[in-house]
Amino acid sequence: MLEAKESRGAIEELHSAAEARLTELEADGGERPCALFHELELHRIELEMQNQSLQEMRIEAENAMARLSEINGHLEELVASRTLQLETARQKAELASRVKSRFLSNMSHELRTPLNAITGMTNLALSRAVDPEQIHQLEIVSRSLFVLHGVINSVLDISKIEAGKMALAEDVIHLNRIFEDLREIIAFSANQKSIQLVFELSPECAEIPLVGDSLRLSQILLNLAGNATKFTDQGGIQVRGMPVGRDASRMWVRFEVEDSGEGIAEEDQQRLFLPFEQLDGSVGRAHGGSGLGLAISMQLVTAMGGRIGVVSEVGKGSQFWFEVPLRIVTAASPRAAEPQDSAPEFVLKASCPGARVLVAEDDLINQEILRAMLRNSGLQVDFSADGRQAVQAAAAARYDAVIMDIRMPEMDGLSAAREIRAMPGYQTTPIIALSADAFEEDRIKSFEAGMCAHLVKPVGRQLLFSTLLKWMVPGQA
Repeated sequence: MLEAKESRGAIEELHSAAEARLTELEADGGERPCALFHELELHRIELEMQNQSLQEMRIEAENAMARLSEINGHLEELVASRTLQLETARQKAELASRVKSRFLSNMSHELRTPLNAITGMTNLALSRAVDPEQIHQLEIVSRSLFVLHGVINSVLDISKIEAGKMALAEDVIHLNRIFEDLREIIAFSANQKSIQLVFELSPECAEIPLVGDSLRLSQILLNLAGNATKFTDQGGIQVRGMPVGRDASRMWVRFEVEDSGEGIAEEDQQRLFLPFEQLDGSVGRAHGGSGLGLAISMQLVTAMGGRIGVVSEVGKGSQFWFEVPLRIVTAASPRAAEPQDSAPEFVLKASCPGARVLVAEDDLINQEILRAMLRNSGLQVDFSADGRQAVQAAAAARYDAVIMDIRMPEMDGLSAAREIRAMPGYQTTPIIALSADAFEEDRIKSFEAGMCAHLVKPVGRQLLFSTLLKWMVPGQA
């Protein structure tokens, strides 16, 4: 618009100047110069054409601005619509995650509660059995329960990993002990097949205490060694651990499980670490399993910041390996202390004779198991069938420790723990959760409710007494 006005002004000024000049020439008696007039006329036409072009450009610019404004409004609508869709999707994902978490928690509880009863009663029967045939039968049941427990853990583990609920612990790892335990676990199956077992741990790995998730590391090794035992019918299995790198604070350790089994074709190796994948998925397959062990192992190794792989050839066996970084324990770390040589049960019995322990457990079978486990401990044990009874019992008598189930009628264990913790004299009393809820968020809820430990069913005698000893006799665990 401004340029068009300036063009019209220039034409008018030029025309006025030309007319004034012609008037002067005529006044002097000269004739009107046609050439000059013609030139001025050409300039006038040219300026008018420019003005028209500017007018067209202005109109085009206004149309473009209108289209841009329309596009901008449509874009804002698209952004708002997409934002709403994303927010709806986020809410649905969070809801699905919460539903899945509740389902996993319920499944963990429903599976572990009867498993705890079966395992506990089997161990009690085995401890009292004298007939060799009966002992043999109970040992078979015990081994089968161990396998079942592993399958349940695998299903829950893969679900926890997918739901983002898996958390790694940090404790002192003594690799020589892990290797010893692994040998004992797979020795029975190996001996049945006359398979030779060879364990090699470098002196550096055996002597230096390292920090990491000891349980998960054992789980990975057990998955790999268990598969090697399953798929090897003759020859041997070698389990090795060696350092492959180190700095001031960490050591990279490589573990290898090598077998002389049937081997794996190269095209099948790509499927090994996928969940629920089995190389032989037929009904009549020779080897069982859930197909989760390697998938979980890969997830755990990745969570630890390591890597895992396989080298195999059909007919020549397989070597599964993984490398993980483990933190080196400093001399000042209290975690490096060696455990007590004496069994925790006997140390507790000698240190706390006659101490009173309250057990809140609604399941009668689990009550019987705990009663049998604690019978010869030297402790005075009282039982409550729900959280409300536990609170009333704690108010009526003074207890030196409380073992608290989480899911109970009338009042759950978390609420009961909060009320007991608020009572006079119970600010520092050990309250230990004993629950079939096995997720990290369940452990956190127990701590937030004032509990000092969270044990997951089925719990072994050794772990129960070592936990009681740790909290009832400071400095002993």
